[in-house]
Parts: sequence; structure tokens; C-alpha cells
Amino acid sequence: MSSKVLSISLRPQKLDEVIGLDDIVESVKTQFKSGRVPHFFLITGDSGVGKSTLARIIAVMLQYQDHTKIDYAVPLSKYDITEINASDKNGVYDVRALLDIVYYKPLAPSLAKVFILDESHQLTSPAQNALLKVLEDSPPQTYFIFCTNTPTKLLPTIKRRAFTLHLYGLDQPATHQLLSIAKKKVDFKGDTKELENTLVENDVNSPGLILQAAEKYFNGADINSCIFSGADSKIDTKTLCNLVSKGNFKGASPLLKTLTKEDVVFVRVCILGYLKAILLSSGSVSIAKAMKVIAEDCYDLPTFLANVCIACDLLKNKAA
Repeated sequence: MSSKVLSISLRPQKLDEVIGLDDIVESVKTQFKSGRVPHFFLITGDSGVGKSTLARIIAVMLQYQDHTKIDYAVPLSKYDITEINASDKNGVYDVRALLDIVYYKPLAPSLAKVFILDESHQLTSPAQNALLKVLEDSPPQTYFIFCTNTPTKLLPTIKRRAFTLHLYGLDQPATHQLLSIAKKKVDFKGDTKELENTLVENDVNSPGLILQAAEKYFNGADINSCIFSGADSKIDTKTLCNLVSKGNFKGASPLLKTLTKEDVVFVRVCILGYLKAILLSSGSVSIAKAMKVIAEDCYDLPTFLANVCIACDLLKNKAA
């Protein structure tokens, strides 16, 4: 049994290990089989759905002419694959430094020079403009893979040049499959049906969050603490969800003050799941409107806080 946490030890190493994204997997395979592999991939989707993982799989596939003989066990460091966190290196000078090396041939034994830009939406507009030419007309052996959960912040001219893959959360059968694999991995003998149902009911559908919840459950945590708290968060999300549902932003503020950027995805999922349960039992239009605001495709902390405030205002007016 691996000593690594499940979200790492069960990270897919090849396309055939990717769960619940059959159409995405088939799309990638089709491109490689055709021999017309795009030089610029844009991978979008919520945090935890596997954007960086898929980017690394594609980066390794690009190193082989015969894609039936790929050795996924070889460390990425063997290949000419550069991973860049665009939240740290996002300016025009960073891009110009990158452009200085993109035209060099890949280092042996690599067949391709691959640049993976995570959090690519954080590139400044001048930085994105500086990349336009090389993204449209890349050197023959150079490839770019952008990963982002906020594609709306990328320039339209950038997005038009990309082969886009939009990843999504797992449905219930895929959630069941992932939990079964995790259960076998740690030799857990108990039943996971209640965990599975609670995850689905609360719209916790990204592999990363599902495996975080499973990790806690297999270690004896109760269902609520598995679902309604982030991996490292100290936030009482159950209380927060209750306050938001009543439109009490003032009461929720002390909890929201401790929120970090890393908490946003999980807290957003928790609030939406909580409101969903109320919506299905009440049919409240105000709840539906509040859910729509919070569900807006944003993951930066200030925008999320603003959306929660607006949602609370909608629900407060309902209560009044």
C-alpha cells in the first residue's frame, strides 16, 4: 500500500486510467491517431478535475512517435517538459524569457519541447499578446498546454488559436468507480454507499475533492466532516452554509474573513450543495437566483466573496 495520499497515489498516469471523461479521452486519442496533433492545447474546468494531470499525460505522449509504446513510468524530468505557474510568472518579461528558448530543438531523448502553463488566466494582457505569434505558428517540435479554471480571462485571440478540452466533474457511476478503486487501494472493508450518496447530493464531483473526502472517511471521520470541510481548511462550512441560506452575510463575515484562495472551490461546492437541498424541497426562486450567482464561473477570492454577498442580499430580501 502506498504511503502517499489518495489524491496523489491515484493520479492517472495515462489516458486509459482517466475516469469519467470518456469523450475527452477519445478526443485526445483521435487527434494523436490522425497525426495532426495541435501545437496549442487549452484545458479548462473546475479545480480538482484533472487539468494538470491531463496536461502531463499529453506532454508525455508527445515524446513518442508510436503511441502504443509509451513508457508512462519514466519520470517527466527525463523529457523536455517545462511546467510554469503563471500566477508567479505572468508578466511580459517572463514571456519574453520564455520566447528566447521556444525555438531551440528539444533535448534528447525528447521528441517535443512542451510548455505547460498552469493558472494561465493570470497572464497579463501584454504577456498574452506577446505569446500570440508563437501560439499561432509554433516551431515544429514545440507545444503549449494552457490550464485554467477561468478561461474568460484569456484573450479571445488566444482562445481561438487553441484546441480546447473542457473537463467536468464526475457523475454518480464515475464517482462510484473512483471510490471503489480508492477503497481497494487502502484495503478498506467498510461500505462507502453513504459517502457516495452524500458526495453526489452535495455536488462534490471533482476527483481531487472526492479522494480527499474518501481519505478522511477511510480514517474514521464522520460523513459531515468529510464533505463539509476542505482538506486543510479550519472553516466551519456547515455553519457558513446555514448563514448564507438565511441571507445573513453579517453573521457569515467572521467565517469568510479566514477564507483563502485555496478554500474557494470547496466552500463554493458546499454552499451550492446546501442550497440545492433547500431548492429541491422548497422550490424557492430566491434560492435559485442565489445559487446562480454563487455558481458563476469564478475562482478568485474577491469575486467569490462579492458573489456570496450578493446571494445573501437576495436571500435577505426574501426573508424580509
